[in-house]
Amino acid sequence: MRHKRTIALLASSLLIISTACSRNDPAAQDTAAEPDYPTEALDMTVAFGAGGGVDIMSRTISKLLTDNDLYPGDITVTNREGGSGSKGYGYVFNRTGSGYDMAATSGSFISTPIQASTTWQATEFTPVALLGTDEVVVWVNADSPWQSLEDLIEASKNTPITVGGAGMTTIDFIAFKQFGEAAGVKFKYVAHDSGPEAANSLLSGSVNVLSHSASSLYGLYESGDIRPLVIGGENRLEQLPDTPTFDEAGYDITVSQPRGLVMPPDVPDDVVAWWEDALTKLSELPEWQDYLEENFISERVLFGDDFAGYLDETVASYTSALQG
Repeated sequence: MRHKRTIALLASSLLIISTACSRNDPAAQDTAAEPDYPTEALDMTVAFGAGGGVDIMSRTISKLLTDNDLYPGDITVTNREGGSGSKGYGYVFNRTGSGYDMAATSGSFISTPIQASTTWQATEFTPVALLGTDEVVVWVNADSPWQSLEDLIEASKNTPITVGGAGMTTIDFIAFKQFGEAAGVKFKYVAHDSGPEAANSLLSGSVNVLSHSASSLYGLYESGDIRPLVIGGENRLEQLPDTPTFDEAGYDITVSQPRGLVMPPDVPDDVVAWWEDALTKLSELPEWQDYLEENFISERVLFGDDFAGYLDETVASYTSALQG
């Protein structure tokens, strides 16, 4: 009798331990439907430092969700920078099945796992929504003799041009590499720590051309110090209405940073559907439209499988440029 009682108590203890462990381990949590979702606070990870584009977007979304009663619980925005985004995105990726973890995407979300050994790939997350794209712009000094891409191409036939940009695995490099290959442009790329640093190189004459997004350089454009030649997105920017896209200039090139939201793998379908509804409402807010305009982000809204398809195409494009 004592032997049977000991076995029963041991089995009961193991059940309690197993249950407790599963509650504390996101990978072991049940990923079945959550009919009462959401009931907990949301942890929004920023995979980079404070003040950058991903940080601004994440905090804008958090504020709009809260101010407009689109998320009923608390939202915490946490910077988990390191390893060109690998630390923060890796944290979210390891929260398998959690409907209370989210991260905003960036160019590094695509390029980091292509260039480095990470435990995750961009296409392995749960795609929630693409809300916009951040386009690269090709700039020259205001007094540059090059008025068009044709002028730039012709000049490169004699002497390779020098192109500045932020980083070596960013859309700054990817866009110009694709253009160089398509147009036969000979160039040397000089990586800088930031867009403003690269802009200083352009202004000083250290580089002939600058490849970088408009948001951090628009002041130099308004002051008449630099001129745009072409935009890497699908459509022209409202702030640069006279600047053509690569496609309009005759080149089948579209390079952009995805400004969207992803969640860990295996998030329940009903949770994803809840977020699609909430983010549809957010995207229609005047304050969100103001954010897009102020940060030079082209609105492009895709959900679920459509966003997944976009990520597949973008990963393929980045991979071709970085490893080709």
